[in-house]
Amino acid sequence: MSILLLGGTADARKLANVLIKKNIPLVYSVAGLVRQPELDCPVISGGFTQYGGLENYLISEKIKVVLDVTHPYAVRMKSKAVEASNCTGIPCWQFYRPEWKPESDDNWQLFDRWESLLPVLSDKQHIFFTVGQLVQQQMNQLKTVIEGRTKHHLFRTAVKPAISLLKNMQWQKAIGPFKSDDELVLMKHYQIDALVTKNSGGQSTIAKINAARLLNIPVLMLKRPKRVTANQVFNDMVSYQQYIVEQWQHLK
Repeated sequence: MSILLLGGTADARKLANVLIKKNIPLVYSVAGLVRQPELDCPVISGGFTQYGGLENYLISEKIKVVLDVTHPYAVRMKSKAVEASNCTGIPCWQFYRPEWKPESDDNWQLFDRWESLLPVLSDKQHIFFTVGQLVQQQMNQLKTVIEGRTKHHLFRTAVKPAISLLKNMQWQKAIGPFKSDDELVLMKHYQIDALVTKNSGGQSTIAKINAARLLNIPVLMLKRPKRVTANQVFNDMVSYQQYIVEQWQHLK
C-alpha cells in the first residue's frame, strides 16, 4: 500500500522528499517532458496508459490516496485524477499553488482566453512569451498578429517547442527557478515591451513578474482555468503536509 503523488512541479518534489524522510511509501508520477526527478522512491514517467489507465493502476497497486500537486494549468491531469478517484473511491487531495497578486506598481491586463489576448499584441514591438507550449491553432492565430513585422519576439520554454515558431520569434530554452536580476538583464537586452504569461504562482518563475514591474513593462496575464475540485483542496503547503502525515496513520 502506498501513496501516488502526481507531480512535475517544484512543490511536488519538495513534498515527495518530506514524505520519503518520514518513511511514507510513495510513488511519484511525472509527465517526463522536462527532466526526471532524483527521488528515493519509484518514479513513473509518461503517464498511466502503460498500466491500462490510472484507475487500473490505483486498484492493482493498492494505492490508498492520490496527491495532486500538478501545475495549476494541468487541467487534463487534474480531471483524470478526480475522475479516477470518483470511480475507485480512492481519495484525491489537491494542492493548488496560490496565484500571484498584482502590486501597486504592476501593470497587468487579465485575459480569460488566448484569443482575447491577441488583439492587444498588435502594437507591441518585442514580446516575451512565457506561456509554455502552444498548439498549432494558437500559433496560426498569433501569426495573423505579429508575423511579417521586422521586430523580433522571444519565446521561452523548458523543452523544444512542439511546433514551428514564426520567423520573427526566437526560442530560448530555460528552466526555473529564475533570478530577478537575470530577468532584468534579459528583458533589457531584448528590449521587451510586453510580457505574455500565465498566473502560475509560486517562487520559481516570479522573477519575470518582478522584472516587468521594475521596467514598467505591461504583463498580459492568462487567467487560471476553472478549478477541478477533489475531495480535499489545500493552498498552504505546510497544512497540506501535516494533513497527509496525520491521515496516513488512519489509511495504512
